[in-house]
Amino acid sequence: MEISKIAQHWNELYESKADHELGWYEKDASTTLLFLKDLDFENKKIIITGAGKTLLINSLIEKNARLILNDISKNALDKIEIDEKNHLKIEGDLGSDLDKLELPVCDILIDRAVLHFLNRVC
Repeated sequence: MEISKIAQHWNELYESKADHELGWYEKDASTTLLFLKDLDFENKKIIITGAGKTLLINSLIEKNARLILNDISKNALDKIEIDEKNHLKIEGDLGSDLDKLELPVCDILIDRAVLHFLNRVC
């Protein structure tokens, strides 16, 4: 499969920079968890789009969530260390590959890109 220029761009970023050098790096997931504080994560299937290497992943696993991690960057997904028997990694661009991706039904969708850009606007 030929890699898109967009995916190549994100792969190069994740390959060339340390996590803390990325503009969307978070020291902890407390702000995002604050937005989600009233939700019950126990055994819920949660899709995180733009999963990158977020610390949110570990926080949700601690709350017994079942994660479906999506990112356009294979390099980003390769950096995420999870038990792949209980959680999924799905590479692809939701903006153009949605009909090609085999995303399971989920209970909660977290779009980190939206949260990131809201943070930049607010």
